[in-house]
Amino acid sequence: MNLTEERLQYLELLSQKFPSPAQVSTEIINLNAILGLPKGTEHFISDIHGEYRLFLHILKNASGSVRRKIFQCFSEEEMSTAEMDELATLIYYPEEKLALLKEAHGSLNQVWYTTTLLHLVQVCRKATSKYTRSKVRKAMPHDFAYIIDELLNYSEADEDDNRTTYVHNIVHSIIEIGSADAFIIAISELIQHAVIDKLHIVGDVFDRGNGAHKVMDTLMEYNNVDIQWGNHDILWMAAAMGQWASIANVLRNCIRYNNFDSLEDGYGINLRPLTQFALETYRDDPCTLFLPSHSKRETELKQRRENDELTAKVHKAISVIQFKLEGRILRDHPEYHMSHRLFWETMDSKTHRIQIDGHWYDLKDSHFPTLSPEDPYRLSPEEETVMNDLAFSFRNSIRMQRHLKFLLDNGSIYKVNNGYLLYHGCIPMNEDGTLHYSTINGKKYAGRAMLEAYNHIIRVASYAPRHTELRKNSLDLMWYLWCGTHSPLSGKYKIATFERYFIADDTAGKEPSEACAGQIVEDRNKSKYTQPAHSNVDHRGKPFRAVDPAALEDHADDGDGPYQGTEDITGTAVEDDQAYRCIAACDHHEDHHVIHFFQAAVHLGSGVYGMVKGACQIKQDHSQDKNTYCKNVKNICTSGSFHDQRSGTGHCKEHGDPMSNSTSRVF
Repeated sequence: MNLTEERLQYLELLSQKFPSPAQVSTEIINLNAILGLPKGTEHFISDIHGEYRLFLHILKNASGSVRRKIFQCFSEEEMSTAEMDELATLIYYPEEKLALLKEAHGSLNQVWYTTTLLHLVQVCRKATSKYTRSKVRKAMPHDFAYIIDELLNYSEADEDDNRTTYVHNIVHSIIEIGSADAFIIAISELIQHAVIDKLHIVGDVFDRGNGAHKVMDTLMEYNNVDIQWGNHDILWMAAAMGQWASIANVLRNCIRYNNFDSLEDGYGINLRPLTQFALETYRDDPCTLFLPSHSKRETELKQRRENDELTAKVHKAISVIQFKLEGRILRDHPEYHMSHRLFWETMDSKTHRIQIDGHWYDLKDSHFPTLSPEDPYRLSPEEETVMNDLAFSFRNSIRMQRHLKFLLDNGSIYKVNNGYLLYHGCIPMNEDGTLHYSTINGKKYAGRAMLEAYNHIIRVASYAPRHTELRKNSLDLMWYLWCGTHSPLSGKYKIATFERYFIADDTAGKEPSEACAGQIVEDRNKSKYTQPAHSNVDHRGKPFRAVDPAALEDHADDGDGPYQGTEDITGTAVEDDQAYRCIAACDHHEDHHVIHFFQAAVHLGSGVYGMVKGACQIKQDHSQDKNTYCKNVKNICTSGSFHDQRSGTGHCKEHGDPMSNSTSRVF
């Protein structure tokens, strides 16, 4: 056989890892065997919004997959439904559940421990059955790795009495030496991790919730995770890089919802300069429009902060700074086509009115002591100092920079995985169904080329030298991705923060009735496909046309025409105002899930599984040919809605969640 120089280079590299024919043969055998294993379970989570407790609960139970494993292991004759629920709760929260059981029963006897340990081993064996022994051993907790490995490779069906005695002695020894609780915790955590082979975070780790830093710490402990950035994620990433407008937005949103945990405790952001400035500037201003919003839970528990008045002053101070900084960006970048958000110069200080989108509105608050009539977007010297201090604090937060690196290393605007397009947001389109072109650094992009361009710009912003035009423009584009008119992560004509604060007329914050942000707009009440992006979004639009993700254009300045497909998207319409959110992968061995969060307290009782109502299950007939499901599959998975295209699977339903919806559209 003639070997080219390129093939010789590959062989030399392989020989370093496999120096002998026997080692090569072993690896070939191993890889061929792995191909025969079932496909690992993929877990999809979207719109976490900093709600750590809710996120952790859904992660621990794998959206019902853990309980499903229990049902597969035991029949109704072996274990009642209540007992299965108890076992499921123990796996989710082993430490807490053990404490509750001991409190209820005084102590746990040897019979309970023996039965529970054997049940856990059986569930763990089921959860790890689709992986190689090598992969399972690597995932085992170090302290009990040997014991767990021995137990997992034993079955009660074995006829070898010696082996049976050996295993039972292991179980009894664990109990006798007082290590049963620690072992239960260790094997429960192994089950949690084994049930999920790959974790997909489809946007918005950050927002108003006070546990985003804890969510990031948890994600960094996962071995196989990817993230599709949402607009809130981009905002925090830009803030971590020191972009002033993004910093102001992050602070304003957190302060509005009394979320100081993530800022001060989580990331160590020093808010003292901002607080002192607010006290001095707005000393005689009650700032009643800026009183913080309290969650229902906080209100019911009477845990409202005593310093709401101070918080309101800080809230107003950073809001005014934000509107100034955003105006400066929009003046510098007319290609953003957001001149309709330049409204400071239209304000009439005498009549206390302001012009927005060609209409005049009365202001509810007109006390702006730092506003300059000559240049309303110029920061005062005190505001400049405050922002310099805040930017320094964001850039030098070790934890925040560690999380930023993780997001850059494991994230992207979009990802194609197993034939699915994952993204958070929308694909800007024109009224006729063609892809909308956005101007990015002087060039026009649409579809896939646009997403790739933004991917590149975000990474340029992370490594470009400070105080350079390249870095500034890249960071400005990251801010645009947060709220831009044609941003694929926003999907809104405008984020009407100013209108909500200062204008009593609700019409000021509404979307125009014409096509905007690349969408065909209609009354939301008449469309059964649309849903708001977040709780603060008033969005009306038709769904994007269903197109093959491969049909997205690969190059700039080369647009696609209208989609010519024949699929009837009404076949997957929302029922009872609740959206289909389905995943249909070619995995005949395990369900896949799209999870949205809902507000509910985590209860450690036996009915924990019932709380996980966001699970979307696909139950396929294992007896059918795999090609029946895989042939010509062109499905698209987004954070908000999912409609099966061409595959005919779509056999699952998910109840709409009251906590948060998403901006995603199918295209």
